[in-house]
Amino acid sequence: MHLVRRIETTDPVVFVTIDDGFTRDEAAAKFIIDHRWPITSFVMPEPLAADVAWFENVSAGFGTHGSRHIGMHGMRFERQRRNICDGAAYVAALTGQQPVWFRPPFGSHDDTTVEAAAACGMHAVLLWKVTVNGRVISTWGGPIRPGDIILMHYRGSLAISLEALSEELDRLGLHPADLADYLA
Repeated sequence: MHLVRRIETTDPVVFVTIDDGFTRDEAAAKFIIDHRWPITSFVMPEPLAADVAWFENVSAGFGTHGSRHIGMHGMRFERQRRNICDGAAYVAALTGQQPVWFRPPFGSHDDTTVEAAAACGMHAVLLWKVTVNGRVISTWGGPIRPGDIILMHYRGSLAISLEALSEELDRLGLHPADLADYLA
């Protein structure tokens, strides 16, 4: 069990992950489906329950974002474990897919988070190296490169974010790949 910010690969691929789920934008769904991008969704239980079919249509797979959207850093083990395990149970019950990755809300984590995620059967705590918000692409540690995990959010600007990312990936000769194919 470990923290993952990027995946070591020489393949010209990146991994697009989308969090939360409170806004379901049809233009974003059309983009994802038309471009066949293998999105990994870290959706909260409430929005997932509101429209499971929508998320299944746009997602290649699911991780858990917890049962509540709360910062994990500094919380006691049992509270972190309960949030992670309950979130995973909701995703499994609603989609039939047992999540094996946890994305801490806000990226807020500590060593206890990693221990709690392992206790819930998670294989990794997934962070990111790139964020996209509208047309703004932010990176940590240099430009986008193969193996980077990209964080986006299900919000009204998602279609714009996807277009901006697509243009940048085309310029760099990169394309999205399914996280499950690279992170067992």
